[in-house]
Amino acid sequence: MMNFSASSIIAGLLFGFFGMLLFKEGKKRTSVELYFVALAMMIYPYFITDAILVWVIGIALTAAAIQMLKKG
Repeated sequence: MMNFSASSIIAGLLFGFFGMLLFKEGKKRTSVELYFVALAMMIYPYFITDAILVWVIGIALTAAAIQMLKKG
């Protein structure tokens, strides 16, 4: 049974929104790496129910995306 907390739902919405923006940017720049990080940001909250883990993964993916944006 899925057991989502309010914190994990908010994190999922927040990182999903950023993932959507990064997805568009990845398509515009034709960056495959950024494209897949953005997809991961949009999809992973559906599979992780622990609120702390959702935040940790989201922050890590966001940091990776920021590094990719700076590099390219």
